Amino acid sequence: MLRDQLVRGIRSDECRRKLLAEVDLEFANAKNIAIQDESIRRQSQALANAVHVGRVNSQPKPRAKKPQNPNSSPTTSRQSSSNQRRGQGQSTSQGQRQSPSQGQRPKFGPCRRCGRKHNCHTCPARNWKCFKCNLMGHTSNYCPSDRVNSVGTEEPKQESQSGPQTESIEQEVQNVFKLRSFFLFYDFVSVHNVFVSVGAVKSNPPLLISLNVATKSIQFEVDTGAGATVMSRAQFSSTFRNLTLVPSKIILHSVNGMIANAGEVTVDVNFNHVCHKLSFIVCDNTPNFTPLLGRNWLDVILPHWRSVLVQNQINVVNDCNPPSIEELRVLFPSVFDSKADSVIKGFTATLVLKPNAIPVFAKAYNVAFGLLDKVSKHLDNLVLLGKAIRVRQSEWASPGVVVQKKDGTIRYCANFKRTLDPQLRIDYYPLPRPDTVFATLSNGVFFTSLDLSDAYTQLQLDPKSQDLCVLNTHMGLFKLTRLIYGVASAAAIFQSVMDRILINLPGVTCYLDNVLIKGVSLSDCVNNTMLVLARLEKHNVRLRLDKCDWFVPELQYLGFVISKEGRKPNPSLVSAIVDFAPPVNCAQIGTFLGMLSFYAEFLPNLSTVAKPLRSLNDDKYDWNVECQVSFDLLKNMLTSSECLMHYDPDLPIVVSVDASPVGIGGVLAHVVEVNGKKVERPVMFISATLSPTQMAYAQVDREALAVVTIVDRCHRFLWAREFTLVTDNAAIARIFHEDKSLPVRTGHRLQHWATMLQAYSYKLVHRKSELNTVADALSRLPVKAGVNDSCVHVIYPDLPLSADCVSVATASDPLLSKVCELTVAGWPSYNKFSDNPALEKFFKVRDSLSIHNKCLMFALRVVIPLSLQSKVLSLLHQGHPGVVRTKLLARSLVWWPSLNSDIEVLCDSCNVCAKVNFKPKENFVPWPAAKFPFQRVHIDFFFLKVKRVECLIFVDAYSKWLHIQVVPNLRAETIINVMFSIFAMFATLPEILVSDNGAPFDSAEFLEFCTSLSITSKRIPPYHPESNGLAESSVGVAKSALAKLFPENAGTDEPLELTISKFLFDYRNIPSTVTHKSPNEMLHSFKTRTPLTVINPSIRPDSRLSSSLAAFREGDPVILKLSKRHPVLNGVIVRALGPTHYHVSISGVIKKVHCNQLARAP
Repeated sequence: MLRDQLVRGIRSDECRRKLLAEVDLEFANAKNIAIQDESIRRQSQALANAVHVGRVNSQPKPRAKKPQNPNSSPTTSRQSSSNQRRGQGQSTSQGQRQSPSQGQRPKFGPCRRCGRKHNCHTCPARNWKCFKCNLMGHTSNYCPSDRVNSVGTEEPKQESQSGPQTESIEQEVQNVFKLRSFFLFYDFVSVHNVFVSVGAVKSNPPLLISLNVATKSIQFEVDTGAGATVMSRAQFSSTFRNLTLVPSKIILHSVNGMIANAGEVTVDVNFNHVCHKLSFIVCDNTPNFTPLLGRNWLDVILPHWRSVLVQNQINVVNDCNPPSIEELRVLFPSVFDSKADSVIKGFTATLVLKPNAIPVFAKAYNVAFGLLDKVSKHLDNLVLLGKAIRVRQSEWASPGVVVQKKDGTIRYCANFKRTLDPQLRIDYYPLPRPDTVFATLSNGVFFTSLDLSDAYTQLQLDPKSQDLCVLNTHMGLFKLTRLIYGVASAAAIFQSVMDRILINLPGVTCYLDNVLIKGVSLSDCVNNTMLVLARLEKHNVRLRLDKCDWFVPELQYLGFVISKEGRKPNPSLVSAIVDFAPPVNCAQIGTFLGMLSFYAEFLPNLSTVAKPLRSLNDDKYDWNVECQVSFDLLKNMLTSSECLMHYDPDLPIVVSVDASPVGIGGVLAHVVEVNGKKVERPVMFISATLSPTQMAYAQVDREALAVVTIVDRCHRFLWAREFTLVTDNAAIARIFHEDKSLPVRTGHRLQHWATMLQAYSYKLVHRKSELNTVADALSRLPVKAGVNDSCVHVIYPDLPLSADCVSVATASDPLLSKVCELTVAGWPSYNKFSDNPALEKFFKVRDSLSIHNKCLMFALRVVIPLSLQSKVLSLLHQGHPGVVRTKLLARSLVWWPSLNSDIEVLCDSCNVCAKVNFKPKENFVPWPAAKFPFQRVHIDFFFLKVKRVECLIFVDAYSKWLHIQVVPNLRAETIINVMFSIFAMFATLPEILVSDNGAPFDSAEFLEFCTSLSITSKRIPPYHPESNGLAESSVGVAKSALAKLFPENAGTDEPLELTISKFLFDYRNIPSTVTHKSPNEMLHSFKTRTPLTVINPSIRPDSRLSSSLAAFREGDPVILKLSKRHPVLNGVIVRALGPTHYHVSISGVIKKVHCNQLARAP
């Protein structure tokens, strides 16, 4: 009742006694009495000069505002008195009152709102908002949520731990109702604070206990809020004169501030005929007070006192009004802070290697160009949030894999399958058994289910384990600081941490990232939930609110629905069978009966019941009432307890999957022994219908979709447990094999799904289709439920040879059209094309083939039809890059079976390439490899005989980026200007500049130029050009290429600079034989747009402007005015060049006109 809550919340004992003495007390009368008592206390003019140290647990009552002399000036009233009586030993009795002398300012202690010494009732913080609890009336350093009720031990802090009191009885009443009329008890184990949500600590009679300490009987006051046992210096000196204090690092706080620590001493304590070695602290500069018996002694002499308090809580929540989410957010801000990304406090994850483990360094995977920006930003964000640290070297490295989420964002995972996992010593921490979970939740009436947000990544890795979890990416090495999905022992480590966090909490069980809470009543469920949230708040564990269930009467867990009636099977386990539609032909009947035959051991009288269905045939297919009764009876038999069994983690788990052109199906089963034979007994059936887009997938993609969908549906059963994954597709068995890395040529969709499976521990088994009848039937007779496909695979068409051209040519090509048909329908399991060599070549690479936007894809490369191969070859050899560079360029964009040989024939038959032969390279000791762009650059001069000009060549050692600049002379001033223009082009300076001993490079001006820019100038030994081999080889490449280009441009007036720019354009976009990437890609971290990249539909989107937006059509009569000085003319639209530009015929003359110059003719 409101009256009882008001009486219980009153801070004054005297006022509470008045209320309890009233007969038939009503709420209105109680409120009036409380307000009247408050007014009387405010008018009191005398306060106690000091707070007795023996009442450390009591919070100081607010000082009454002392009346001032009306004749005194404001200046006089603001003067402070220096002779305060507190601390000078002058005290008055508790009932005595003292009046201040006129003209003097009242003496105030620290303000409970802000900590300064002034009247708390006039403190400006009354109108301030706290940043911790978002309530008005105090600062965050003096927030009530941090209120200390007793002396506590803690590490040094800069913030005060004392908190404010409520201003008045009316404010207390408002606070009671603001928290929905319930009290919370925060059980913070091993922490020096015990918090109470409403009201202050009541001044009840203390609990005293006598103990034999060092052969002397000492009376202690039991203080469960104190983290240490303390005694005054006066009592210690008089009682234990022969004991010596030792220094103590413990800091003591009370509500009045810090207490001086004189030291600590260890003594023998006898309790119940048992002797204990215990330590207590001596408080200095404090009057004598009753020693406090803290939690450190209680845990030794009464080890069960905590559980007794928890089991006997009486301040529980009112059954009628459970707290709302908004109220929980206020009470536990860290738990519900979705934007925070901090780690769990008090725990770290440690990865232990096997003896003689050998470090494995794996190279980075290639990232699709369309995801480069997202991946780079994601990695930068990981470093910004402290989840990863950039490193320059590491013995361990695992490749990073990109997983694109449904909302378009990405998750960057690590593939530890072949690197770290085999070298780890796995933690075999036991996961909760289902029967243990059910026993914990038994007799529950209300339940709460909490789901953690990004559970593993909330756990910090210790420094040594961080050295093992290193990501190898296109941006370099990143050392992870958090536990990540994919580590073999992650599940066991996280389960052990959660068990330690939630230890000794009633009605609570945890399975990895899912915390289940029960209550025998609504109040009990809310109270248990509050205890869990308090623990999570203490350790900074965050929840995912959208996956949590609060105070519900039913809870779904491991295939059961748990309620106050007990547990019953979840209907969703057999919905795939119950929702079976009646077969419409004999083929579907055969599929259905084949599934039943697989479980014949558990289906008695199967042949008799199925006889009406077996009698149907294609010639006489009559689905009558008898057939329907038989069909329904067989479904009931399949979902009965004689066939279906409950989930048991001690039994081997088998997940069978299959896909058909119309749906996917799967079954979760246990391997049991029946009559001496091992058989699979089902636990759960799964079926779903494919969407039209998914039906157009290649067969291998549909099979992969079935695998990830079924595993995801069975996540609660399979997570952190070993299971067998069964498929009848040989390609899937190879691609998703648990002991093999992902094939490099696998398509983006399969890479995405393979990454999802890395979080599970499975063994993949290939089974013939005849033995996978259950999953096959569920896929061919799917229910109407859909499949969520989160993979995004995009092809970007572009000009001039677009993806549309490739798709049209593919459809008209007899060979590729047959290949597309087999890719969609599914390739045979063995080679049937020995008589067709052209088709046999595609059969050998069938696992890498897929179809997107009617284009045949070989991994991420488009397959070029025969009619377009010659045009693609000419684009590949544009700029005459040579055989090796042409192949490198082709392997990143296009593919057909004879691509390599066709490129070799093209280069051998090229007349221009035949005239110029490259000289073989000589062996030399290489420079150290550059780690980043412009770390080291090489420069040199060469003379271009064709044009008789001197040129400066500039090469970056990291990206192999090349620049050629024609120089009018070789003076130092000219070279300095040219070099600085190159530096300004990229707005960066190199660290090392390598050159020969030419006059400009050896001049004082050039050396001073390098020194002023902090550039280290390194000159090679005289007469040894091999030391500047990168520049020398680049000179050879440039001379050879320009010698080819000048004969092609003979007879034209093309400027020299334009010819050099054409060469540089081609050179910078051709992959290097060293880096296997083009210089532009190494320098700019993206593949630049060239006439050749636009033919690959997976590189860039179509940026053409559509002419469909044009306001005028061909043949439209228009009037136009070209400029202000031109007259208005009549014309006719000849052609729309785009949405804004047109060709217009004016008296037979065609002119290009903007739409703003046109208007329709009347």
